[in-house]
Amino acid sequence: MEEMHEYKIIGKKFDLINIGIWFFSLILAYIIHVIVTFFEGKFGISLWLFEIPSVIGVYEKSNKLINKSIWSKLYKINDLSGIWEGNLQTSFDNYGSSILATCKIIQEFDKILIVLETEKSISYSIKAVLQINSLNEMILDYDYINIPKIRNSKDLNIHFGHNTFRLNNNKELCGEYYNKQRNTRGEILLRKREEKK
Repeated sequence: MEEMHEYKIIGKKFDLINIGIWFFSLILAYIIHVIVTFFEGKFGISLWLFEIPSVIGVYEKSNKLINKSIWSKLYKINDLSGIWEGNLQTSFDNYGSSILATCKIIQEFDKILIVLETEKSISYSIKAVLQINSLNEMILDYDYINIPKIRNSKDLNIHFGHNTFRLNNNKELCGEYYNKQRNTRGEILLRKREEKK
């Protein structure tokens, strides 16, 4: 269940950056070809064991490296990865109680996973869209599956829902959720846990 899935980013154009990565890959593939050819000619040995990568191969490897590490700076998109803590209120009890919630987000450029846990259940994202509007605000929309913990399985059932988070100052996620099966909705406020240095 806890697997990263693809998501879509709306509101940013990546064409120029992708063209830049393509040209970088073209140059890098050529440099590797020149080095291998030089060593084969200089020492009279065949380096057949070291396959010279194609431009497409270098491009794919470059993209994978970027998607796992420097994508946030390169594409100028906030990385939401980390632990977010706070509470939620639900229409189930007419917003009468505040329920503690922890949200773990794992994000790469092309994949994401959002896991929201409360005392009674855990929800996992299954589909997501990250929207960046003209004011450079980030809105994370995702569908989830909610699974009750064993001790609550008599009172709750597995259900699907939808959540919308808005990022405030890269430190707060303000959200609203809705699920059709239980016909409940709620509000969520989470703050990013400070990383210990």
